[in-house]
Amino acid sequence: MYLNSSVHEISKTINVRPKVPEVYPMLLKKQSKTGRSCRVTFKYPNPENAESAVLAGEFNDWSLADRPMKRLKDGSFSKTISLETGRSYRFRYVLDGNIWVNDPAADRYEPNEFGEENSVVDI
Repeated sequence: MYLNSSVHEISKTINVRPKVPEVYPMLLKKQSKTGRSCRVTFKYPNPENAESAVLAGEFNDWSLADRPMKRLKDGSFSKTISLETGRSYRFRYVLDGNIWVNDPAADRYEPNEFGEENSVVDI
């Protein structure tokens, strides 16, 4: 299960992909020297002008507290984490604690159990 259903019920979900500006960087991936892990920088452009953002996904059991993102000067959010190579991870951004959005630059999207989509990063 990706999310506790009670959390999902009280959360406002936006199941749209914001338009990606032409200069918007894709997910940035840097393999380790051993090839066992990859540093991934997730960047969200924040067209909603949210005050806060959290990176939630399979890599942190969809925690709303585990991976807060840093707000950059341009208003976007960024977070870099290390992930094991050779697999894919589903994730979403949670804005202001209750607005779930996908990454417009995700590698792909997969349906979730709530009839929506999750962003996917392939490592």
